[in-house]
Amino acid sequence: MAWAFIREGRSVRQFKKDFPDAAIQDFDADNTRTAPGWFNDDCSRVYVGEYWVVDHSPRRRLLLKPAAATMANPQPQPEARWLDEIGGEKALKGLEGLILADRTVEYPYVCQYLTNGVELLAKTGQQQRTPWRGLSIPIVACFGKVLYMDDGKGVERKMLSLIRLARDPAMLYCYYRTNQAELVGMTPKTPFIGYIGQFRGREKQWKSVNKRPVAYLEASATTETTGTQVLPLPQRQPYDPPIQSLELGAESARRAIQAAIGQSPLPTSAQRRNEKSGVALKEIDRSSQKGSYHFVDHYEAAITRVGALLDELIPHYYDTARDVTTRKPDGTPEVVRINDPGAKDYIDATAGRHDVTISVGPAYQSEREQASDFADTFVSNPQIAGVIGPQKMAKVLSLAVKLKNVGPIGDELADIIDPGEEGQAPDPAAMAAQMQQMQQQMQQMQQIIETEQIKNDTIIKKAQIDAEAEIEKQKIKSAADIQIAQRSSVDKNAQTHADVVKAGAKIEAEAIENDKDRAHERGMAAQSHVGALEQGEQGAAHARQQAADKAASDKGAK
Repeated sequence: MAWAFIREGRSVRQFKKDFPDAAIQDFDADNTRTAPGWFNDDCSRVYVGEYWVVDHSPRRRLLLKPAAATMANPQPQPEARWLDEIGGEKALKGLEGLILADRTVEYPYVCQYLTNGVELLAKTGQQQRTPWRGLSIPIVACFGKVLYMDDGKGVERKMLSLIRLARDPAMLYCYYRTNQAELVGMTPKTPFIGYIGQFRGREKQWKSVNKRPVAYLEASATTETTGTQVLPLPQRQPYDPPIQSLELGAESARRAIQAAIGQSPLPTSAQRRNEKSGVALKEIDRSSQKGSYHFVDHYEAAITRVGALLDELIPHYYDTARDVTTRKPDGTPEVVRINDPGAKDYIDATAGRHDVTISVGPAYQSEREQASDFADTFVSNPQIAGVIGPQKMAKVLSLAVKLKNVGPIGDELADIIDPGEEGQAPDPAAMAAQMQQMQQQMQQMQQIIETEQIKNDTIIKKAQIDAEAEIEKQKIKSAADIQIAQRSSVDKNAQTHADVVKAGAKIEAEAIENDKDRAHERGMAAQSHVGALEQGEQGAAHARQQAADKAASDKGAK
């Protein structure tokens, strides 16, 4: 980029607070005509932009003779220096005879300015021009899909975002859903329709018919309006909105959205994993990645650009001797010495130009698992171990441990297996014995794990059997208790019946005995009555005899 703008809108009040030294504090229509697009219609908001530009100015480059050879640097090389770095034109007199080559180049200088479209701005205590130490404008763009289209006015580049082509199907999808909501809203909320006066006197029952079930409902057969004409019964108004057709259209629009952003229109991941094989799932993921490769490529290019910008700043910040950590192509870290001529194999970070490359990781997470499985198979094969030898086998085993990605412990274990160049080279015989010992330990651990597993399974099985036995015991006990209770109830009922019969027999015997006593008493009473009658008759006869005798005596005396 030769120039670039980064704009940010803010209110005029905030603008005055941020830039109190600006020449123009209030804006009007003249400013909008001078800088269209930098103000809103009423000039209440203003855009403040970072203006980045690459300026070029001549700069002189000198190639100087190498310095004298030393023990640390027995073969010195010519040194390239900028004239302004070693003192400028005044330093040329002291360099006579040392300059091997001299040239002037157009050197780029990156600067940043702040502007509101009508003037250059600067915050209090700062300059309007802010230099950047790098050689490029530090703005990284990550584009989407780029098309070159001719609308009749010439070929024009158009940059599309991830969702640009999905906007129209998204609006169509929303339109379908809106129509569905409107059709559902058209469903009548009053289910029954009748004539005026047909519900009179029964309003309460009809109002609650949709909430409370009733045995029956009544409606008037005639009304005052219709006279004697018999009316039909009130009918429920059916309405089925045509949602199915709209649902099909919405599903088509949803698939169009997915196709526009590079996603698979297949069902959800959970459903696919239940219905598809592993190979089919990989093909589905690969097809999804093809639809969005523009963004992946541009994202990688953006990362590469960030690396290039950082590389331009290395000479300005890594300008002294120090140790820095770098990473090898295989991903292992390495500490190197920079800017230290007295060190062996040092790197001069202030000299030369560098290139930047990026390493893209596996496209699938399963690739690392596959590599780990392959390493396990490779290590466990005794024929391979016999071919490559114990020493190389140690390196293979170390790499297999690193593939497991188990953290610092795994790295330490890998270093123990293969200490590398810094450590002592392992003895082949000792390494073979160590590997055999490790295999035996692994087998013992596997046996222990299997034994513990069998033990745990046995404990679990025994617990299940005990639980089932306890449940069966409780069932038998419950059945026995029920039988005992039933027998007790039967015996109790039988005893109660016997007691009742016995009591009845006793009552009946007592009744018979009472009857006998009453019969005896009646006999005795009759006998007493007969005796009394007989005595009365005898007394009466005796009285009559005495009376007769007295009457005869009286008659004889006369």
